[in-house]
Amino acid sequence: MSSEVRDMIARQMAERWEWMCGQHPAYTDTDIDRLPMAPGPLATILSWKYNPRGMVIFGESGAGKTRAVFLLLKRLTLEDGIPCRFFHCTEFGNDVSAKFGESSVVAKSWLDRLAIIPVMVFDDLGKERLTDRGEAEFFGLIERRFSKQYPTIITTNHPTADAVGSMFGQDRAAPLVRRLREYFTPVKATKETSK
Repeated sequence: MSSEVRDMIARQMAERWEWMCGQHPAYTDTDIDRLPMAPGPLATILSWKYNPRGMVIFGESGAGKTRAVFLLLKRLTLEDGIPCRFFHCTEFGNDVSAKFGESSVVAKSWLDRLAIIPVMVFDDLGKERLTDRGEAEFFGLIERRFSKQYPTIITTNHPTADAVGSMFGQDRAAPLVRRLREYFTPVKATKETSK
């Protein structure tokens, strides 16, 4: 690969990172030394390498899950050159409603693009219930991404996959829990006790 092509890719990744930062500025200047998360879970998150198996990060509010994920996204985007997309789950639900409000063609095209983004993050899954349409599209997107072997990273305040599943309708809860167990590496994000 020529240096011009490498430079162009680096510029595109820097623009993508700046765009993500603009969407979620509170998380982009995280000081790793001030994160409350225990070192073991933090190291697991930060050392994740691109592969078809995603991560589901369980833990109480305030453990630093979202900030740790942003540090990972910064490395993936700027150093590894991997396109990433971050959604707060409420934002995803709102976007699903808006896209289907425009037209099913617009919504399908948008979901098709999301299905092939190399790394997708869903933050705070289960904090608020998704609409039935939001649930269906979330589940469908997880399924499509897995089948194409694109990893997804999920953060949640719930302590287990079963607890996450309880936030979904009966027909989707068990299949979602099964996928979380089979296709995602679980990380228990706990606060460091000595801080």
